[in-house]
Amino acid sequence: MNKKNTKHIQEFEAYRSCFPSWYWSQGLHDAKILSATPLELPPDWKAHTPRYNCLELTFDASGAMYDTKVTKITLYNYKLLTPDFDLGNLSGAWWYGDILTVEAEGKFRLELHYQLRGSHYARDYTVELRFAEAEVERKN
Repeated sequence: MNKKNTKHIQEFEAYRSCFPSWYWSQGLHDAKILSATPLELPPDWKAHTPRYNCLELTFDASGAMYDTKVTKITLYNYKLLTPDFDLGNLSGAWWYGDILTVEAEGKFRLELHYQLRGSHYARDYTVELRFAEAEVERKN
């Protein structure tokens, strides 16, 4: 491997190390979203960050281009930022891409790009969410 390729690999590894450990840094392009379930949680007020709600996204990532092991993403203390958005629209959609941003107060903003595919078309949509914590389940 030449010096130029080694430098690019090191830059990429440094870039990936900036993501939270739970992040799907390889990407979920073409993972099918099976369900999007909002849940209210009883807050544990003794916890450092009480969890009062969550959004569970379940996946069939077997056809994803990169990260095929993600089965569920849970976003805690989420807030929907896209006005008049029905979370039911995500069920059956295909994950197209995302942008994860860390905001000033330490919360995360997820801009999720997804597609609804019909027999003769694919339409692109975007939904934005803010959340405090996340858990990602992966199969072995």
